[in-house]
Amino acid sequence: MYFECKRWLARLIEDPDNFQAILEDMCSKVMCQLTWDDPELSTYCTKSAWGLLRQMSPAGPITNVLTPLWHLPWHLNPWKRAERKRHDEQQDWWMERLTTTREKMAKGEMRPCFTRQYLEKTSKKTTLSGDYEASCVLGMLALVGIFTVVGPLSYYLVAMIHHPKWQEAVQREVDEKCNGRLPTLEDAPNLPILRACIKETMRWRPNVPTGVAHETEADDIFRGYFIPKGTRILPLDWAFLRNCDKYPDPDSFRPERWLEPGWPTYQEPLTQFPTIKGMTSFGWGQRQCLGQTLTQDELIVACGALAWAFTLKPKTDPKTGAALPVPTDKSNSLLIIRPDPFSMAFEPRSEKRKEEALRLWSQAERDDIAARKAFLEGLGNDRGEKGEPEAVPINGNGVKTDWLCNKMRDGDKERQNVSLDRLEQLKQDILIHIKSVPDLHAEPTPTAPIINRSTS
Repeated sequence: MYFECKRWLARLIEDPDNFQAILEDMCSKVMCQLTWDDPELSTYCTKSAWGLLRQMSPAGPITNVLTPLWHLPWHLNPWKRAERKRHDEQQDWWMERLTTTREKMAKGEMRPCFTRQYLEKTSKKTTLSGDYEASCVLGMLALVGIFTVVGPLSYYLVAMIHHPKWQEAVQREVDEKCNGRLPTLEDAPNLPILRACIKETMRWRPNVPTGVAHETEADDIFRGYFIPKGTRILPLDWAFLRNCDKYPDPDSFRPERWLEPGWPTYQEPLTQFPTIKGMTSFGWGQRQCLGQTLTQDELIVACGALAWAFTLKPKTDPKTGAALPVPTDKSNSLLIIRPDPFSMAFEPRSEKRKEEALRLWSQAERDDIAARKAFLEGLGNDRGEKGEPEAVPINGNGVKTDWLCNKMRDGDKERQNVSLDRLEQLKQDILIHIKSVPDLHAEPTPTAPIINRSTS
């Protein structure tokens, strides 16, 4: 995570006009690193993620709105044929990743990642029946971790441009609490203003405004309306987060609602609150988002790095000298939203900060190359005496082994050691909650749709 954040800062310095693609690629690289220990897979993973999101959104194929069209015969159904092609390509890629990981493990060339952890524990009882379902779970984990962070992080940029006083407050807090260095997760308890701005961004512009569909398990009556069992309902997160009783002045960006006593949403201690974990945006019950901690960690690291390195401003029109508008109310029409493309400027806070950001990336890149080389040369052993993986640290290079961190002398002073249990928890939650994945490789028939749009 820290490694990709440093790469991100350097890329923003070198090519600020391409910030949207760079932001997206950064989020994708983090997930590819955690899932398969290979950030270079990010290009295809990003393409696959947005392809899936378009396919499952009301603004996607017409069959998502006119569902009877989905049941047309195969030769008259271009939507089903296109979805089968997309699905099969995605599934083949996921299976290739699982197979490649297994082959690297056999050669002793695979560093810790989610896929390796799964393969090491397949002898234990899980809800997965084979490689097909395992590759789906792991691949979906990587995909969902992209657009669920890209949206909030993009809207954070919009919020900071329109509210420079809050941007200045975050910058002051980062400078004071981190003593001029790049923030890390260890600093998070001392950065309540940063966390408040992140949480208010997610309230002000929720990532999934319509919520994710649920189905009633029994007949119910709500405000006089009878809702029969089996009804699909949409919990409108946009409405929840604009409840005037809980969120006074709901249409305004007001981070102070999380920081000042007297607001209905204020909580103490400020070393713990505000936190985005538990927000309605993550859903409820068995379908509650399983990556809340990872999402919060990514946003704190990324937004803290932005405050440390840049002042975010509107971009100036080179012809007129006027500031180009940055809309706050325009987005795509997918299930998980992000702002429409806009222009902005990333102004380094000082020449010293600019040089330091480039130096940090250069050092992290050298450390990563050395770490991968050392691992392949077998200079250490990441397994304990009993053959079980030892504590896995997350540092500038993503996932690394404990011995490797000890050998790296000068890189990433802010690395954070996390036990294997923390990384394992996210995967185990998915294994518990996944029920089944339909066999989409069966011979196509009109009565066996790939994705049944009538139940979307």
